[in-house]
Amino acid sequence: MRTYSSRDRERLAQSALAVRRSAAATHPLLQLQRTAGNRAVTSIVVQRKSATDTAPAKVPGFLALDPVVANYVGKKGGGALKVETHSGPDLKALFLAYVKKHDVDTRSQETFVNGFTDLDTNVIHLNRDKGDAGTIVHEALHLHSDRTWISDQHWKVNEGATELFTRRVCDAAKVGRSDDAYPEVLGALRLLVTFSSVEALAAAYFKNETKQLQSDLEAVRPGLWTDWRITIIKSIKAANALLESLK
Repeated sequence: MRTYSSRDRERLAQSALAVRRSAAATHPLLQLQRTAGNRAVTSIVVQRKSATDTAPAKVPGFLALDPVVANYVGKKGGGALKVETHSGPDLKALFLAYVKKHDVDTRSQETFVNGFTDLDTNVIHLNRDKGDAGTIVHEALHLHSDRTWISDQHWKVNEGATELFTRRVCDAAKVGRSDDAYPEVLGALRLLVTFSSVEALAAAYFKNETKQLQSDLEAVRPGLWTDWRITIIKSIKAANALLESLK
């Protein structure tokens, strides 16, 4: 067995310390994991995701992967997308100018904003620093939504339906989508379709053909479609309670 002098041992100890310091400097996330835990590392990694993570050219193909959506966007998922990316403040300014022009009530919407779709120009505007890979899918679906449906429905109904189809497309395309995207309105629309079908909602969303959706709800209770639409404007919780009471 080799023996070391006290000087040799001191040198080895200094070398090991230098290696550890070098590793910590080279791998800051590893150092953060050691000092603050996995959650801190995860939060940093998640924050690095962006609405620009998905190439626009891929999105039409993604839309076509879900059979219900494909019935309305076609086998190729529609034409090429027009996309512009912006800093957060610039995007917010664009969005506020757009909603002011169209007199859209945004007071109840969640903290703005990862992206929006300008339906006048058919341009998708994305936040280059926020969002996730599914943001552009959500915005692309807005482009395919029937304009009368958009104008007739409260934003909670429209966004909930858009997010429902976004999740279907993202699942089919294996594209990441945050659970934090419109969770309450998504839950409300998922509950609604248990009284009808995704296909009936798709006909309403993409073609403004609400007959089947309305008929299914009227079969549960006369006036339910109208009552639910009125109730959800006031409260998502109350709209859900209305449907739950009829199960």
